[in-house]
Amino acid sequence: LVQHDDIKKEIIKQDGLQLLFKCTTLEATNIDSKDKNVIIRRSLTTLWKMVCNKDIASVVKILHEEFIEKLKLMTNPTAANILWELEGKAKILDEKHHQHSQIVQNKTTKKYDLMISYSHADKIICHKLYDYLTQDKYKVWIDKTQMGGRIDEAIADSIENSHIILMCMSDTYKDSAWCQSEATYAREIGTIRLPLKLQSKLQREGWL
Repeated sequence: LVQHDDIKKEIIKQDGLQLLFKCTTLEATNIDSKDKNVIIRRSLTTLWKMVCNKDIASVVKILHEEFIEKLKLMTNPTAANILWELEGKAKILDEKHHQHSQIVQNKTTKKYDLMISYSHADKIICHKLYDYLTQDKYKVWIDKTQMGGRIDEAIADSIENSHIILMCMSDTYKDSAWCQSEATYAREIGTIRLPLKLQSKLQREGWL
């Protein structure tokens, strides 16, 4: 549900951010450790999806500095991805703004014709697509290790240095915080996004 910006705004309106913050740093001793880990993991994933919205990210950065400091102490990779949305991505975007986006807009600096952005659940068809494209001599970047751990410089570099981001859309793609983060970053730096429906009846909604 948090893929919809209206729902994200309603969560903030109902002071839901505070509840999510508490759930990510759960310290209650009367909760089973397995259940506690599930609550923390799902709360962090929900927060990651929310801060992909730049307005919500700004609210968190301005009003919730204490929570950001707690995130920096976490070893959970999703916490690192939230920090990327709040700090890392913003820093890169600021640098590109000051450089008048010369690196992004100058086609001679691009390493790849396109990058394939996809959900791990769709890896079979997306890996075949990669094989077909590379056989036709296209320069293609794809993360075959797929969505494990934290966003790293290789992912950001591939988005910045691809002419086109091929968004392989499916229900699992739509629900993925990772895919949302990739597609949102591509939009923000001005990379062309090309949607490809993997499901004929897929409804484009929310952030798609």
